[in-house]
Amino acid sequence: MSEQRQVLAIRILATLATVAAAPGVSWAQVPDSPVSPAPTAAPVTAPDHTALATAEATVSPAARPSTTAGAATTTVAVADLQDQIQEADQRARITDRKLELFEESVQQTAEESPTLNAAEQGFFLRSADKRTYLQLRGLLQLDTRWFQGNDTVTNNVAFNDNDAFLIRRFRPEIGGAVVGLADFIFSPDFAGASTTVFDAYVDVHPFPWLRARVGKQKEPLGLERLQSEGGYPFMERGLDQNLTPGRDIGAALWGDIAGGLVNYNIGIWEGFPDNANNSGGPAADSDTNHAKDIMARLFFQPLKRVEKAGSLGIGIAGSTGNHKGRPPVGGGATLVPIYRSAGQLAIFNYTVGPATDTTGAQSVFAHLRETRINPQVYYYNGPVGILGEYVWARQGLQRGNVTADLANQAYHLSASYVFGGTASYDGATPTYPFDSKLGHYGSLEVAARYDALVIDDATFDRSDPAGGSYSRGFANPTAVVSKAQGWTAAAVYSPSRVLRFYLNFEQTFFNDGGPIDPLTHVASNRATENLLFARAHVRF
Repeated sequence: MSEQRQVLAIRILATLATVAAAPGVSWAQVPDSPVSPAPTAAPVTAPDHTALATAEATVSPAARPSTTAGAATTTVAVADLQDQIQEADQRARITDRKLELFEESVQQTAEESPTLNAAEQGFFLRSADKRTYLQLRGLLQLDTRWFQGNDTVTNNVAFNDNDAFLIRRFRPEIGGAVVGLADFIFSPDFAGASTTVFDAYVDVHPFPWLRARVGKQKEPLGLERLQSEGGYPFMERGLDQNLTPGRDIGAALWGDIAGGLVNYNIGIWEGFPDNANNSGGPAADSDTNHAKDIMARLFFQPLKRVEKAGSLGIGIAGSTGNHKGRPPVGGGATLVPIYRSAGQLAIFNYTVGPATDTTGAQSVFAHLRETRINPQVYYYNGPVGILGEYVWARQGLQRGNVTADLANQAYHLSASYVFGGTASYDGATPTYPFDSKLGHYGSLEVAARYDALVIDDATFDRSDPAGGSYSRGFANPTAVVSKAQGWTAAAVYSPSRVLRFYLNFEQTFFNDGGPIDPLTHVASNRATENLLFARAHVRF
């Protein structure tokens, strides 16, 4: 009931009370004359009509009771009550209509005005029709690394491990949408000694099954690499991601078919080495030759429409393309990769000669085709998550007049469990965000991973170690490893999806990578890497 109608009810009750209290108004049936009690036994005598007439004549007319005056008072009160009711009702109707018009005006203004919103997904400035918006997001990761054991793990001081505090990633991000047809993202990274553009692309999506993305972006290889930062419980990606490329400039067609049961991605890219971004050296954000990479990925989610069955993803990805490197003389790009451990220490690279090596006799550089194959799978259900993949990469290489096609391979398998939340490919989500007053403290995810990287044995010349054959191959096993394998234990506390705290321990074992043993004249093994590291992560 509106306020106006409440006032009307009060007035009606007040008027009724006034009428009830008016003189001459009786709300019960009253006899025409008073009823006297029955007289006691007495002789009955005839009335004295003369006396009655005399008494009636002596009473003044004003003193006589008037039934006509009482009725008139009642009629006036009821009429006044009816007028007040009609007036109050009219006012209530007018007030209700004004309220309706005001609400319509507010709604129309809201529909025609842009909105500003802040949420876990970032800060939004959105148009009234919600088809155009500007989004501000950011990523900040603050790490500390503590190597356990000897600070010098190899004979090469450039590979020394150092305990450190560092800014691992610092990426402000500007994104948005235009008339509901295209999205865009621009994201530089300010961590390290230089500014690097990581994402800069436009994604046009006229239909869910047909999208076109052009610009610098992640290439569709590596299941773990395609996860967003903070989506996986480990501070660094597995050893197998050394064989997948990072970000490159290209154009791709992609989309979801049958409501996401099938996802495809196929495109052409400039072509960059394994474990590298198109962001440094003479080919930064550009290409040095006409050769390009073709990449494709087909991914299935067969349980997407099955309730309570979890999320199962199975896919296959691959790439092929020519990589034409050059000797390093004059700053030429060799286009060969550098593989790193969890501590981001270089554990493998092909032989690189001095800048005076004009013929390439002392340097290895990419020669023609590289092909990658990457089967992948994950399954998430409630708090449980499992993810695994395998990567095979075959690269054409050249040193002097010698060429070879060398195939490296790597793999990893990880499992996780979330206490107080749910697991997914996009990262753990607390059931309730942190709120100590309500007894909610976020989620805790525990995870473990096993991974390995195996270098093609034909990379090394082991025919006569004592005679210097190690220096004649495509890589020297006294300086780099031929195999790495390890395991990682992780714990991630998430008060919310925006804020996470990581604690990881990773142990990696190596084959080769150490100095020549004076007795056996073969390369010794690089010391085991034991790394304890932690991170504060904020992504909004």
